[in-house]
Amino acid sequence: MIFDHRKKHKLVSEERKKILPPEEIVANSSVELGSKVVDYGCGNGFLTIPLAKAVGPYGRVYAFDISKEMIEDLLKRLPDNLKGNVYPAVLSGFSVPLNDRVVDFFFAVNVLHEVENIDAVIEEAGRVLKKSGNLVIVEWKKEHSPKGPPISERLDAEFLRKKVSEKGFKVKGFYEYMYHYQLVSVLE
Repeated sequence: MIFDHRKKHKLVSEERKKILPPEEIVANSSVELGSKVVDYGCGNGFLTIPLAKAVGPYGRVYAFDISKEMIEDLLKRLPDNLKGNVYPAVLSGFSVPLNDRVVDFFFAVNVLHEVENIDAVIEEAGRVLKKSGNLVIVEWKKEHSPKGPPISERLDAEFLRKKVSEKGFKVKGFYEYMYHYQLVSVLE
């Protein structure tokens, strides 16, 4: 089920940042100054803004979402000093409007459990990532929690490990949060 944009305030709440700290996600992914990054399913900027800070003025964050309302809210929330390196766009399908092999990182945070075709998203990541680029997936643990989607919609970490391996990625990091996990894979 696609997240309801009318609940967008929940995505950037202090409570959410406590259970899923965006700066930790960025740090665990080893994002560096000058990196070019895709934030796929960026919503209203939960991770986009910390990523823009991490890549600095010479890096780029391509922030993509299927919701025009989320992109509009991201633009309102984006500090002036970060506007020069964030490139938001509304997507109409799985494809991102970038050439092949142009980004260092592809982030999909709490997105894959909502898409119809997980393979298509992972393949798209593999297309736009440079060789040795990193696919970073954050998803809800497939266990009961007081928040989040139904367990039936959540993706098991082992299932995603297998999916990324099938698509030419090698898992290089796994991190756990209160209700989430983070899988960092490198394109071989």
